[in-house]
Amino acid sequence: MAKKKLVATSIDSTEQAEGVLAEIAAIDRKLTQVEVTMQEEIAAAKQKAAESKLAFEKRRKALADAVKKYATMNKPVLFEKHKSIQLAFGSFGFQASSGVQQMNGVSAEETIEHIKKFKFPEGIRIVEELDKEAVAKWPDERLALVGLRRVDKDTFWLKVNQEKLSAV
Repeated sequence: MAKKKLVATSIDSTEQAEGVLAEIAAIDRKLTQVEVTMQEEIAAAKQKAAESKLAFEKRRKALADAVKKYATMNKPVLFEKHKSIQLAFGSFGFQASSGVQQMNGVSAEETIEHIKKFKFPEGIRIVEELDKEAVAKWPDERLALVGLRRVDKDTFWLKVNQEKLSAV
């Protein structure tokens, strides 16, 4: 597809700016329509794909469950010498693992309190991050002291009045 060179619009009066804002509003409406149509098509495609793959997922799970049942029922014989079985189309086996979980009757909050009480701080994760809202209220001298500085921005904005354009 050939690239089109965008032609810059020169505005010499508020009347021309008004016309440009009206055109921007019309473009915004068209973009919204395109976005809505696109989202509807994406949602429909996702729904169709989900329905198409459901039967395959059910069948795959049933087959995997059958292999797991076979392996479990024959564990002493199949895994006497090896931890896994290698076949032409894949492999299966058992892998030992361990994890940590709450004891019955003990809440996570109680566990945290016990960790603090017995001074095991490595058992508690604390995430530190800069609070930009809090430091924005500091004076410039304090900001400089900790390696920050205040930056003022003058950001251009425009707001299209969709209600006025809809009435036209």
